[in-house]
Amino acid sequence: MTDLEHQLDHELRRLPAPKAPASLAPRVMLAVAEAESAPWYSRAWMTWPVALQVTSAALLALVIVGIWRVMPSVSAWVPAAGQGWNQAMARLAPAVQIFGEMATLLRVLWSVIIQPIAVYFLVLVIALSLVCAVLWTAVNRVALGGASRS
Repeated sequence: MTDLEHQLDHELRRLPAPKAPASLAPRVMLAVAEAESAPWYSRAWMTWPVALQVTSAALLALVIVGIWRVMPSVSAWVPAAGQGWNQAMARLAPAVQIFGEMATLLRVLWSVIIQPIAVYFLVLVIALSLVCAVLWTAVNRVALGGASRS
């Protein structure tokens, strides 16, 4: 450490410790009291009463088992409802065709107009980023003192 660093360190250690404002402790105590007085359902699940945690976990397990048990009957129902789906899909066919045509148009625009320019734009962005990095390094070392070697 240099003499200046020793002197600065000595002066900083002589400074008194910062004092908290007088209103800080009452505000913290009020916030803690409000958090503790909040109803159980508005707090984190781990702070709920144990009986309610067990009950909610059991209900969640019951819902999962219920969904698991109902899935075979739902999968048996889906083919029976398939005819209604066929009619709905027949009505959606024109919209699907329009979306397909729009996708084709966008793909052509990309390959004809945007893609040839995108490579040059990317090279320009990278080059300008490198120039900014070099300029920042120069400013940092010359104007701001930079990393001095002592």
